Amino acid sequence: MGGRGRGNRSPTQKKHFRDGRENVWKRHKSDSASSDPNSNRNSENKTHWQPFTTQNPGFDEYYEEQGIVTPEEWDTYVEVLRTPLPAAFRINSRSQFCEDIKSQLENDFMNSLKAELTYH
Repeated sequence: MGGRGRGNRSPTQKKHFRDGRENVWKRHKSDSASSDPNSNRNSENKTHWQPFTTQNPGFDEYYEEQGIVTPEEWDTYVEVLRTPLPAAFRINSRSQFCEDIKSQLENDFMNSLKAELTYH
């Protein structure tokens, strides 16, 4: 039977995968140090969390045309949609990292939330 199986590919097909090609996905060490925002944690140029944009004219136009709510209720409807949702955390109490996670949430996360409240 003269059928060609997987092992009988032509040399040009095999060579394609053996050729050394530049890996465009892999960062070089010199590039990653300069582009990593967390690499210099002690700098004064820390980036702060920015709230999400909650206004989108295209969204408003599309949903107004759908007639989901009456024009009189539109402002209230959009205001409710733009209200941020609460965050919830569930920590597995049997995890070996339970206490570390709880401590980090209670200290670091809560402190950053308090700072956000006093900042605004």
